[in-house]
Amino acid sequence: MELPRSAFAGTGSIRTHAVRDAPVAKEQEAYPVLVFSHGRCEVREHNTFQVEELASHGYVVVTIDHPSAASGVRFPDGRLVEFDARLLPPWPRYAPDDPEAALLDSVIPFLADDVHFVLRRIAALNADPEEVLGGRLDLGRVGGVRRFPRRGRRGRSLCPRAGVRGGA
Repeated sequence: MELPRSAFAGTGSIRTHAVRDAPVAKEQEAYPVLVFSHGRCEVREHNTFQVEELASHGYVVVTIDHPSAASGVRFPDGRLVEFDARLLPPWPRYAPDDPEAALLDSVIPFLADDVHFVLRRIAALNADPEEVLGGRLDLGRVGGVRRFPRRGRRGRSLCPRAGVRGGA
């Protein structure tokens, strides 16, 4: 997607409650984890207000940018994977005769793979006492929040496929 710089002119004045390098609260020994999966053509930053609200209730919220489903994902090695326009919904949304229904259903396993990858990283971070969250994550209480479409059997099963509860 290419947007003019002016489209982002007001973003510098957006206030959030997020704090870089904030210490982990001491109220609980370990905190439940929610994995937040954005919707099509979005990025995790679109949902900052929701993530902040969940965190304010004692959850550690981990967000994912899904390659090809997010508006753009840059990997640590510099590669950029842009949004696959075939994932845009037809209008009206989710029509029964949606020509891309098979594509959307085929994407769900890849989204679940992303969640599996993130869950493995969360477990590794929790096991490392040098990490800020080391030992502070309650991996017995992991849930999922997704904003991706509920397309057929596969869409409804994104979170269970990835081994997490939830999927609101």
